[in-house]
Amino acid sequence: MSKISNSIHRLLRSAAPLVALAVFCTLLVSGCGGKGRQLPAEEPPHLTTAQKDALRNIGQWELLTIDLEELIDSTRSHTLWPDEHIIRIYRGTARLGTDLTFARPDWIQEEAFTVTLTVPAIRLLNPEIIDKSRTTVFLQDGELNAEIREPMFHKAHRLMQRRLRNLDAYRRAEEIGRTKLTTALQAAGFKTVIVNYE
Repeated sequence: MSKISNSIHRLLRSAAPLVALAVFCTLLVSGCGGKGRQLPAEEPPHLTTAQKDALRNIGQWELLTIDLEELIDSTRSHTLWPDEHIIRIYRGTARLGTDLTFARPDWIQEEAFTVTLTVPAIRLLNPEIIDKSRTTVFLQDGELNAEIREPMFHKAHRLMQRRLRNLDAYRRAEEIGRTKLTTALQAAGFKTVIVNYE
């Protein structure tokens, strides 16, 4: 396997399906002249339709993973019996990335040594975030029924989403994706790589 193929594989394998990536790497190498050859300096690189399709077939591309934890308490006051007080700890993992299968038909544009990519917007690949199996009860003084449990769950989910925004997680995921694509396509011979997000 050539140096180009090795570099792309190392950069993208942690976030992309390996089969799709292997196809893309193989096509990229063959399109750039194969092992032991380099493009002439005056000849700009070119991605074939098959190479573009192989890159799209990476599909869901996880770029950033963040573990989250929220402590939520609920208190209900009663006149005739003791108040109910419950504290639960909600844990979850946010997986942010893009899905290249939703890239528009003209998402890759080439002009000489410059390539411009328009990538689908960064989003939560697992919208639920919270892992119910990791939720624990820190304090429970009263009955934990659905009337209490559901509002607590939804509050934890809202706070986790807010925390992601406060951490600037979406922008960070964009930068990771931009860096990986830039490095991979520069290895293919492009001097300038422009990555825009929808």
